[in-house]
Formats: sequence, C-alpha cells, structure tokens
Amino acid sequence: YKVVDPKPDAQNVDIDLSIRNINNAKLGGLSSLNTIDIEIRSVTFIANWTGLVFGSESDRWTADTSKTNVSVGGGEIDSTVRLSISVPRDPYNGSCYVSVSALPRDDPLAQPAFLGVYVYVTKVAGVAVTTLAPIRQNGAPTDILTYSFEVLNTGNGKDTYSFTTK
Repeated sequence: YKVVDPKPDAQNVDIDLSIRNINNAKLGGLSSLNTIDIEIRSVTFIANWTGLVFGSESDRWTADTSKTNVSVGGGEIDSTVRLSISVPRDPYNGSCYVSVSALPRDDPLAQPAFLGVYVYVTKVAGVAVTTLAPIRQNGAPTDILTYSFEVLNTGNGKDTYSFTTK
C-alpha cells in the first residue's frame, strides 16, 4: 500500500510490478515465451468514515498500466510494468483499492493472478465558521437573543464540532 497526503492538485502514485511466468517450465535449458495480458479490473474508493464504497469518489480515481501485456519465458520475471494510480485533487479520507489481473493469453486452462494495491489518503481536519446577520444585537436582562452561523467542514473526512460561548 501507499500513503498520500491530500493535495489541492492531482497527483500520481507509481508502483512497479513484477510479472512472473509460472505456467511454462524451462525445458532443456530453453524457455518458451508466453504472452501475459495485464488488465485493471477495478478502481474502488472506500470512505474511512463509513467503511463503504463511495461511488462518486471512486469515479474520480483512475489507474493504468504502462503495458497491457508482456512476453516472458518460463520461470522468468518481467519487472518493466508500472501501475500508475491518479489521485484526484482534494481527495476524501479513505483508501482506494486497485485490482490488477495477469492472465496467460494462450493457455485455456490458466486462471488469472490478481494483485490488489491500496492507496490510503490521510485525514486532514478543517473548519470555517461564518456568522450570519445580525451580528450585533441589544437585549435587556432575560431577553433571548438568537445568533446564527454556518459551519463548513473544509477537511477531507467526517468531523464533529462543538461550540461554546463565553
């Protein structure tokens, strides 16, 4: 997993992947090449304050691989594939799960191998309070005066606020 701080601009998280060909064995010192297809299966954001999938935030995240396939000999590894996850500007607090599959192209019996990567967005708290008119009021003893204000959560997660008067 990778941890990122929320930023006002989009950012990328790059992760190098190693794809290993386990379906073809080396015979007599020779290795046959096998094409392995690489696919992003899902990009899902889980909000930290609910533990549930947050669809509209999931839609803001994208992921891509530098290659859609590699040719690898039996038992060999290709480490030239890069997974790039685009973190949107001002992301919410939570984690984005990216599922990647690798499947040998010419092996009808092969099952895909899956890799899951989490990108965790740290929580940042923030608040803006605006007093709504009227701000100045006069009152006699025992009068009740009412003041209204607006509280805006400027952070990236769910927060609880309490206010006191003096």
